[in-house]
Amino acid sequence: AETQPIQYFIKQYFVPTGVFGVDLFFVLSGFLITAILLKAKSENKAENNLRVIKNFFVRRTLRIFPIYYLTLLVLMLIKYQFPYLKDHIIWYLTYRSNILFFEKNDWGAIPHTWSLAVEEQFYLLWPWLIIYIRDRYLKYVFGGGILIAIITGYITTVVLGKGNYPILVFNCMAGFGIGGAYAYAKRNEANCKKFEKALFYLFIPTLIVYCHWNYTHDSFWGATTFLFRIVDSIISLQLIVFVMNNKNAFIQKYILENRVLNFIGKISYGIYLYHLILQPIYDGYIGRLVGRHMSLQGTLNNYYVSYFIKLELVIGVSWLSYSLIEKPIMNYKKRFKYNISNSK
Repeated sequence: AETQPIQYFIKQYFVPTGVFGVDLFFVLSGFLITAILLKAKSENKAENNLRVIKNFFVRRTLRIFPIYYLTLLVLMLIKYQFPYLKDHIIWYLTYRSNILFFEKNDWGAIPHTWSLAVEEQFYLLWPWLIIYIRDRYLKYVFGGGILIAIITGYITTVVLGKGNYPILVFNCMAGFGIGGAYAYAKRNEANCKKFEKALFYLFIPTLIVYCHWNYTHDSFWGATTFLFRIVDSIISLQLIVFVMNNKNAFIQKYILENRVLNFIGKISYGIYLYHLILQPIYDGYIGRLVGRHMSLQGTLNNYYVSYFIKLELVIGVSWLSYSLIEKPIMNYKKRFKYNISNSK
């Protein structure tokens, strides 16, 4: 058998895929959004439910829309990925790029926007369910979301044969449902402990399945990979639970309170939005530069030099985006508090 380099081993065994990162984000989003809505629901009278939902939409709009639409405007002006982007711009403007990619069976332009589309579609549905359904019935909402993800995942990947396209909002409901269920359980200490114990027992076999899929790449379990978002979501929630319950002083000080990691987290929306856009722009520029100055080819085309420059470029642009655009706009969120009774 061919011997793989150490970099391959590290990547395979210790570096999660981008797909896993997206599923982790969905779980975290389901947890945080559900926790926020449940808290707002408990703090306000029933007659304020509509205002709570309105404020939720306004706050999400202030956080998500500005740099997203500004990015689309800039890309249109520089004719990025034309004519595809121009011909399908309405799909991106209405946060339906995931549906576009699903229908076309093609990732098209700025492919990573599919997850942003899923998130916005989730926002349109979730607040109504959490706010208006009685608390004792919410467990059926979370369980129903997970069941819908399993059924639609099977239809998408097995029946329709779109193994790389379980990207409709229904395919991703497992993460939102699992995260939401944990937020619901945390309202009661005894229920939370039972939930975390059950999760841990489920986590072990799930991790084995995850390792099997990622590291052996065989068909021992047939077409079961349609469950990959469920598997990712369970592992993701266990990681979140570990972080929230961790009391190790070293981990808290040097990881959870690490200034660099917190800084990355603060500008992470920009990093995600810009990273797949800046890379081809940079490569195109460098290609033209090398074409004119062949003496630079060895340096500028070096993998490590190129990677470092791209990394610094993405972080720099994301920091400027956060400082000059996102942060000033987010200050307006103070006018749309969830606690209506304490709002002026």
